Amino acid sequence: MVGLGVLEYNIRRGEKSPFFIFTIYLDKLTSSMVSLDIELRERGNIMEETRGTILAKEFGNYANSFNPDREGFVKGIRNEHRTLQQEIMRTFVELVNAWSKDYEDGRYDLRNEQTVILANEFSKIAKESYLPMI
Repeated sequence: MVGLGVLEYNIRRGEKSPFFIFTIYLDKLTSSMVSLDIELRERGNIMEETRGTILAKEFGNYANSFNPDREGFVKGIRNEHRTLQQEIMRTFVELVNAWSKDYEDGRYDLRNEQTVILANEFSKIAKESYLPMI
């Protein structure tokens, strides 16, 4: 199993692989989140959504790149602990349900229309599913 910060090199080309670059990016993101969490706790004004909001913005930045490494992202998630995979899926289901509500409320435009339509269909299946914390 590969963890964050593991140095993986493409020996044939002598270059760092996209997975290496992504893991370094995630290491920096994690460090930033931990630093912010500590600073906010010291000030006494920590909000639960702060870490999630920061992660959402960083994920948006990742998705906004010209060539996001989706394969590396998927590989990284699939290599996480099984319990964490379940928790990640619960988060994705919450996002899908929120997009489904956006569809029902007409809160979309051409830029994300297919996202909310697909999420609405996924949401119907997800409502019948239970993802326990094990």
